[in-house]
Amino acid sequence: MQINIMSPSSPIQTALLPRFSRAGLVTALGLHAAALSVLFLEPFRSVPPVLPQAASVRVIVSQPESPSSVTSAAPRATPISQPAKPAPVRQQPTSTAQPAETGKTAATPSQPSPSTGIAAQAPATAAKTHTSPATGAYTEPRFDTAYLRNPAPAYPPLSRRMGEEGKVLLRVFVESNGLPSQVQIKTSSGSQRLDQAAQDAVRRWTFTPARRGDTALAAWVIVPIVFNLRN
Repeated sequence: MQINIMSPSSPIQTALLPRFSRAGLVTALGLHAAALSVLFLEPFRSVPPVLPQAASVRVIVSQPESPSSVTSAAPRATPISQPAKPAPVRQQPTSTAQPAETGKTAATPSQPSPSTGIAAQAPATAAKTHTSPATGAYTEPRFDTAYLRNPAPAYPPLSRRMGEEGKVLLRVFVESNGLPSQVQIKTSSGSQRLDQAAQDAVRRWTFTPARRGDTALAAWVIVPIVFNLRN
């Protein structure tokens, strides 16, 4: 047998080479395109699994809220600690002991009855003291009695030169002995010099004291002093 080995330089082999090279290129391009499409589509196919991860994050955020509800339930449990109500049970024996004392106090009010009689007698004595003051007509203090001979105030020289005139009303407190102890200006004359001259004169006066019946009393009296250059 003879084996014929064809050399690449034969015309048959040269005719087949371009066909195989074109088919190989097409298949290679197809495989590359398929591989690229798979690689390109894989990221989009992996996106849906990411969604449950976002949901899991929300669940983690909601977990811290559950401890708040637990803490809020803890203070509500505190009102359960109301065993202070047994305290009124302890007060009951004290209340039972008090009626015995009230019974004793109820018996004692009968004893202060004499004190009420004393209190009733006190107003009676007070009524007697009110009626004890001397009765009689009341007369105010007097300063214009002839026998008193009270001198008129001296006219200040400067006020005379300046032509100052006016009327002073003095409020005088006359003691039971007829002497003035307080001399106050009730209404001014408008001149300090005239007011001072009137006060100085009245302080040296003697009054007839106020009387109620035969009893001399201390009282207030109004004394008018008139300064007039015409007279």
